[in-house]
Amino acid sequence: MDASDLQSLALPESRKAWFVNDRFGLFIHFGLYALPARHEWIKNFEELTDDDYQPYFDNFDPDLYDPVAWAKCARAAGMKYVVLTTKHHEGFCLWDTKATDYKVTNTPYGNDLLGPFVEAFRAEGLRVGFYYSLLDWHHPDFTVDPRHPQRNHPDAAALNQARDGRRYAEYMREQVRELLTWFGKIDIMWFDFSYADWMAVHARSIHGCTQSQYTAPPDCRLTQNGNRLYLHIFNWPFRHLHFDAIAGKVDYAQFLHDGSEVSWLKPGPGAPHSNTRLAVSDDMLTFMLPVRRPPVTVPVIEIFLKE
Repeated sequence: MDASDLQSLALPESRKAWFVNDRFGLFIHFGLYALPARHEWIKNFEELTDDDYQPYFDNFDPDLYDPVAWAKCARAAGMKYVVLTTKHHEGFCLWDTKATDYKVTNTPYGNDLLGPFVEAFRAEGLRVGFYYSLLDWHHPDFTVDPRHPQRNHPDAAALNQARDGRRYAEYMREQVRELLTWFGKIDIMWFDFSYADWMAVHARSIHGCTQSQYTAPPDCRLTQNGNRLYLHIFNWPFRHLHFDAIAGKVDYAQFLHDGSEVSWLKPGPGAPHSNTRLAVSDDMLTFMLPVRRPPVTVPVIEIFLKE
């Protein structure tokens, strides 16, 4: 699936308006990693085998689990939605899924966690979201890759020979179907992890950044860190990208993925019309973009603002 196909799957702004408006929500990480309490990536960090990790499954019994109390606290704090990790990278499932035995109902706790959780938070008027990891370090068909706990196993290559990613994809689809059909309306489906999305060359447009004071052009998003403005382009224009209110404020611009310079048209009287026949006003800067979209999911222009 290429970037244009991904864009076609995006929800219209009207469907996302509540999330932008509500802003304040609760994200709960809850799984077997709660027992060692050292990090949800403990199986990866410490390169634990399934046998090493099994005691956490065998002793999982959250006797203090009280979603009703949690939901009341969230509402009292002013929260409007909640997202729960239904399955994190470890592969352990918090509901009574039919796709695997590696689930909460087979632990000493013995009960579904997800149903009561959903009911409790809905009762307090909060929207409900499910997190679901695309990784699964327990599933026998998930590839032993550079992030897998067994990545340094001497027989890692041999372990992969019998693994079939297509079977794992079917497993994921079945579990997502369960999550979206067994628990009523789900307001957020939060899929985690990507091997691309991209961060290796775009990290500084995310880390340390805040919302920008400027208004983004259509189909774009902005982040900012000091005098660095980052223009995330979700819908690739043909040639020209018009950015209002920054003419005369830019020292330099470049793509983040490869460091190539991005030039712009000089604004002002007599400036040429764009391909959309929009006149370039005195306050508008028009970036000159390559016709072919850069080979990244979301191209980002790094704009160096004048001090």
